[in-house]
Amino acid sequence: IMEGVFGINPRYIDYEKERVDLYYAGVLIETKDKLDRSSRLDGLKKIKKYLERRPNTKLCVLTDLLAFELYKPEDVKKTPEDQLEALEPFKVFRIDIKQIGESDDAYAVRVFDEFYSMFYPKETHLKPEPDVIVPRLLEIINRWAEKISKEKRVDSNIKFIAWKSYVSKVFGNESEASAELFVRHALLYYTSIIMSARAIGYTDSIDKILKGEPFFADGILNFVEEDNFFDFLEHDSGFFAELDGELKRYDFSGSVQNEVFRLLYEDLISPSERHDLGEFYTPAWLAKILVDKAVQKGDLVIDPACGSGTFIRAVMEKKLELGESPDAIVKSVIGFDINPIAVALAKANFLFYAKSIGAKFHIVPIF
Repeated sequence: IMEGVFGINPRYIDYEKERVDLYYAGVLIETKDKLDRSSRLDGLKKIKKYLERRPNTKLCVLTDLLAFELYKPEDVKKTPEDQLEALEPFKVFRIDIKQIGESDDAYAVRVFDEFYSMFYPKETHLKPEPDVIVPRLLEIINRWAEKISKEKRVDSNIKFIAWKSYVSKVFGNESEASAELFVRHALLYYTSIIMSARAIGYTDSIDKILKGEPFFADGILNFVEEDNFFDFLEHDSGFFAELDGELKRYDFSGSVQNEVFRLLYEDLISPSERHDLGEFYTPAWLAKILVDKAVQKGDLVIDPACGSGTFIRAVMEKKLELGESPDAIVKSVIGFDINPIAVALAKANFLFYAKSIGAKFHIVPIF
């Protein structure tokens, strides 16, 4: 159902990992052959243990694949193990195989709606953790990239022509500069801009955000550049409404993790495409090790191939640990990259962290 009906990429479904039966984007699922008093208690005990290793879980599901019992993680956590038997689910839905077998379309739609609300609950305020936000955003981006590539003559768009000419010259590889790759880069660019705006708290329209108006009003002069490669879609496209609706489900009161931007890019662009473009991205844990050994208080740090900003972000975090002021930190890092989408992601990475520590700045030092 997750793969075939909802189109969820199986790589984002943790199957029997850390003993959890299924886990996807904050939904933890424990399966039983049959739900009865004994198996229900056993399942709840296991879920309680799993929650210790899955702190970002937003929904717990206990199921025999016919009955689905939905529990709130906080209810399971606070209930002592010897009282779990009395814990009631906040919602239960059941599948009637006979009705499905009789091809009752209306019933099938109701079942679909139940599953959809389980995987994409509107009432839940989500944390923008990588294992939650990345697969959900990728599903939207990939679906719309396919739709746009089929419906639009992207290859004749002036933005695409300019991007292809640039990529071909810089990377020396015209064959990789396809319309499909351009669309994925463009949708990722839009995502980084809109997510940054909503995370900061801007409530402006999509059109104003993509023109950079709220950033300019906030004194940030170069986060959105008018002369960019990617803004080719009409701003009333359905993509923006769906993306914005998804982003409004998240609580961005804290900083967004460094890994979010790197994972979005790496999962959207295949390893072979990245290899052909000469890109090799450093994981955050390795960047931290190197930064811890190399960076001292007061250093000016330049990353000449910054990618999505992993090292820049790690340096800023280290400097805060060393006691530098937020305003000094944002003036002590500079990043460069020849890939336009990498620059956009690194800017978003910088902006998120700089805003989260209360730094004041007018120029995002990523070029």
